[in-house]
Amino acid sequence: MNLASVIDKKLANSLFLIHVKEDESSEKYTYRQLDERSSWFARALISRGIKQEESIAILANNSFEYVVAYYGALKAGIVAVLINNKMTQQEIEYVLADSETKLLFSDDIRSFSVETINLNEMDSFYDTGEFEIVSVNENHKAVFLYTSGSTGVPKGVVYTHGKHYWVIDNHSKEDSPAERFRKVKTLIITPLYHLNGLAGIEIQVKKGNIIVMLSKFKPSTAIKAIQEHKVTVIATITTTMALIANDPSIVGADLHTVKSIRIGSSITTESTINKIKKHFPQANILITYGTTETGPGMFSQHPEKKRPPPTSVGYPIKGIEYRIIDGVLQIKTPSIMEEYKNKKELFDSRFTEDGFYITGDLFEVDTDGFYYCLGRADEMFKSGGNIVYPSEIENLLESHPKISLSAVIAVEDDLKQFLPIAFVVASDISEEKIKEYILSKTAAYKHPRKVIFLDKIPTIGSGKVDKVKLKQYYKEHYV
Repeated sequence: MNLASVIDKKLANSLFLIHVKEDESSEKYTYRQLDERSSWFARALISRGIKQEESIAILANNSFEYVVAYYGALKAGIVAVLINNKMTQQEIEYVLADSETKLLFSDDIRSFSVETINLNEMDSFYDTGEFEIVSVNENHKAVFLYTSGSTGVPKGVVYTHGKHYWVIDNHSKEDSPAERFRKVKTLIITPLYHLNGLAGIEIQVKKGNIIVMLSKFKPSTAIKAIQEHKVTVIATITTTMALIANDPSIVGADLHTVKSIRIGSSITTESTINKIKKHFPQANILITYGTTETGPGMFSQHPEKKRPPPTSVGYPIKGIEYRIIDGVLQIKTPSIMEEYKNKKELFDSRFTEDGFYITGDLFEVDTDGFYYCLGRADEMFKSGGNIVYPSEIENLLESHPKISLSAVIAVEDDLKQFLPIAFVVASDISEEKIKEYILSKTAAYKHPRKVIFLDKIPTIGSGKVDKVKLKQYYKEHYV
């Protein structure tokens, strides 16, 4: 087997990718070009003397060449290390050393300790000619995905061909038969170094669909691309979709072609869902759940086709075991990571004795078997002896028409133990009015004791809200 074998040669002349660049121009590529150039890339790696299960790294914005390099490495049985290009120089150097990278492909102008090839000048690197995909077993290492390192040094999540293929194959069977006959154009916004973006590409390649991919996310560019290329499916994360829904350019935009929006990677409040639905009335909005360690989309549709409640992440998938212990979800799945690169002790600490992965996420399940993610267990706090979930307050904040985005953190308090503090992106509303609004909606102990106005909520590379940075901001400005 080999993950790259999913590229269907029968689709050679079919459109594969519409790459939308930062200047909003676009280029189109066929499946033949993907297959041919990834083979040339594989040949070049081998001619350079890079051996199977050795590593090459990609550090770049989304591009056709990025996808070529990824599939080329897989074809050659070489590990693809996908690096967050928002990392600091020190973090990148750590990843290069930890992954034992032999060759780096980048569009970054910085110099690195590893030999670097410009990803935008690949014609001089390719070794043209036919190439037979290297046959590997299911335990052969395929890709390393490094976390952003917001809580320490980056951790390298190791995926094998077999474990990663399980995810791709499972999710490629989800859609209705009508969606498999090249009627789908999926917009990929998330960076490919993030599992949400990477799996989004891989699943669509397995289906043989058309992908519309942004080099770099900008709300107005995404809105324009949806209209110009008649996008039917959007696969993204919560923060990104909220930014699209709140961008001024969405007013009057013709978005009727969008039939499905899949949102994952962080909590999505009902208020945010309603704002998205307002602009995409034809779209079925699905909230998904996954982790870098387990794979994307750990839940799916109800077997009796019951419609999931708005904020549910779905129903259990056949082949995955689930349980909730002390409020925290534990999973046993065929797609679980192979290891944390060079961090066996940390890897072992994330599993129970009977092999369940401890997600660290708080969950509950309803009587129909639908699951709900309540947030990170380490973000839940007690205020005056009462349990507080930041996501619940964020939901209430974003239900106000003047507030587009929010994030809630806990700060220590001598009397109450912890108090909620809110950061918001809002217009024409005062801190006092926001507090009054929350007090009218919920218990007094949940209302934010301080509301801080920002132009933009900081995020880590994956697009999730960076609450570590928000806590640091509060400490520097208000303590």
